[in-house]
Amino acid sequence: MILQSLNELYTRLAEDSSYEIAPPGFSPQKIGFCIRIRPDGSLVQIEDARTPDEKGKLQNTVILVPGDAKPPGAGINPGFLWDNQTYLLGRQPDDKAAGFGQVRFEALRQRHLEAEEQINDPSFSAVCRFLEQWSPDQLPAHPILDEIGTGFGIFALQGEKRAAHEAARIKEWWKGTLQKESAGETEEGQCLLSGETGPIARLHPKIKGVTGAQSSGASLVSFNANAYESYGKSQSYNAPVSETAAFQYGTALNSLLTGPKSDKHRIRIGDTTTVFWTDRRTIVEDCLADLFGSGSQAPEEIQDITKREQIQRLLEAVRSGGHYQVLGETDTPFHILGLAPNAARVSIRFYHRSTIADLLDKLHDHHQCLQTIRQFTEPVGKRLPDSEFPAIWQILRETARVSDEIPPLLGGALARAIIEGTPYPEGLFSVIIRRIHADRNINYLRAA
Repeated sequence: MILQSLNELYTRLAEDSSYEIAPPGFSPQKIGFCIRIRPDGSLVQIEDARTPDEKGKLQNTVILVPGDAKPPGAGINPGFLWDNQTYLLGRQPDDKAAGFGQVRFEALRQRHLEAEEQINDPSFSAVCRFLEQWSPDQLPAHPILDEIGTGFGIFALQGEKRAAHEAARIKEWWKGTLQKESAGETEEGQCLLSGETGPIARLHPKIKGVTGAQSSGASLVSFNANAYESYGKSQSYNAPVSETAAFQYGTALNSLLTGPKSDKHRIRIGDTTTVFWTDRRTIVEDCLADLFGSGSQAPEEIQDITKREQIQRLLEAVRSGGHYQVLGETDTPFHILGLAPNAARVSIRFYHRSTIADLLDKLHDHHQCLQTIRQFTEPVGKRLPDSEFPAIWQILRETARVSDEIPPLLGGALARAIIEGTPYPEGLFSVIIRRIHADRNINYLRAA
């Protein structure tokens, strides 16, 4: 059910350009530098490809590149027209044996030189000439690389805005190569998600953006020990999902977690990273993160006028417990998924599917349960007024002296109780009582 819903979501997100969904065979990667070269392969300069965020701090720029993220422990596995400094330029990591960087640079160079005749593209040939000329001994002349750090790099020709891997002929060759590899190396079978027969994915995509999980990505579906395998099948052939469906569900989930619209789809509840979506775009999908996640921000403090009006309509619907028709199609299916780190994997804390109307009913009930006289209705010095709609994290914060001491399973249990309309977890009452005994303070949230 979870993977099916995410697989279907991919189609919707792919039709919306604002989500910047990757097509099959490509993936979004964090790019920190660009190797600018001339048509003859000579180096112009190594450019900083980072862009400033809202606070002016430089961050790696997310760009679609050929291939997927490489799993840890993949051995010598050079990327195609992108990779880190070790592969692209032969940089020697301080914690690796001598020659580590040189071997990986030579592997990347060899991979590209072998493909040059097949691709027959001027941009790609320029990259090949650069790789033939470059020596890792030239790295000290480019101190910008020390500042950039761990970001990946790409190639671009002098005077061109597009990257080398974005050339039409290169992209077509890449897609054709993937199709040949898929046809020759994978098992055929019936996909559990789509029901269609096709190549089955041996490995599933890495999921990024789950708080506490590996930054390179963690597995949602994986089989890495004989004890988990059956009927003589190995790895993910034990749960047959087609390569297309695996790519689509992984891309959709990664978009919710780390994509350009992740702020409206993802919130953190304790140690649980929670994402939600609807089958069609709705006001609830656009504004629920503000209701669940911000808590302290009143609608009038939001600068976007349209967003402010939408949130006010949503809050009024939750207050009244009715009149949901003003929010659009309330029979639209709604999904919420809680994820938590578990070593190199991602574990599912909870998953709930209902309709928007049912969700709003549950939020109304939760709002009624918290109804008590607020201690502060206006700002007092630096203290903000008590929120009429406290965020889940604000409730959890009252259970511990510092946020690191919040019971790890409590956030997921509380979120599940709210969206399913079940009693709050018993542990919530007991830990708040202990906090009251410890610091002799009863505030609005603890009383509610």
